[in-house]
Amino acid sequence: MERTGKYLTFFVVEEFGVAVLKVREIMGLQQITELSGRPRWMKGILNLRGKVVSVVDLRRKFDFPEQEPTQQTCIIVVQIGIGYDLIGLIVDAVSEVINLFEDDVLLVSTSEPQGVVGITKTKPSTGRARRVVMLLDLEKVFTPEDIAALTFMNAKNTV
Repeated sequence: MERTGKYLTFFVVEEFGVAVLKVREIMGLQQITELSGRPRWMKGILNLRGKVVSVVDLRRKFDFPEQEPTQQTCIIVVQIGIGYDLIGLIVDAVSEVINLFEDDVLLVSTSEPQGVVGITKTKPSTGRARRVVMLLDLEKVFTPEDIAALTFMNAKNTV
């Protein structure tokens, strides 16, 4: 995974970043249809302009405590892998887009949390202190089994 370029940063208890090239859109919370037999971290599915999109609660996926949605809670629609359709990620809030260069990113060991492939500190900006951002590789956050479950739920509920 390339660790340089533009990253969308967001909060799920802590601050994370995903490559902007993976992001398709950001939307407020939508009506999510819950499904039986889904993994605990999958919230359900939503209809995005006629397309069924699986929605993942990142708090559950990362085993963080649950919390009631706020006005800042939103869904980041991302594409994972080649040929896989879109999934929605429920996050506490979107922060900003940052541009990273090779010297900005510290590599992490394989013992880091699932999918974290780098750590960076943001540059201080007006009214904001430096923050630590964990960079995610979505293909490592979601195992092949996770992707299979999401694909199955989408296919099962496609009309």
